Amino acid sequence: MTLGIWAMLLGKGDSSPRKGYLNYEQTLWEPCLKKAFPNFSGKRSVLREEIRIFSKLRNRIAHHEHLLGKNLKLYIETIEKILSYVDGPAADFFCDFCQATFKTFQSAT
Repeated sequence: MTLGIWAMLLGKGDSSPRKGYLNYEQTLWEPCLKKAFPNFSGKRSVLREEIRIFSKLRNRIAHHEHLLGKNLKLYIETIEKILSYVDGPAADFFCDFCQATFKTFQSAT
């Protein structure tokens, strides 16, 4: 699934006239989606916002937009949080990789 779909599924649901009312808390989150984020214990709206931030970064990169002047620290911290919700060791690896990469760039300048 795309990041945009994850962000949508983490929302409240759809109450448009033709579809009736879909309560994502009862129909998706409780029965199955929360299992995709076993280490997450906060509000779904927080997770949705973090997924949205990550999706925005992904779209910028995919469309070859520059990242100059963007808050890269926010993006990295958000990715690390999302990874930690799914798999703690993966988040640790990502964090170590980012720290090593930044040290390499700083020593090269």
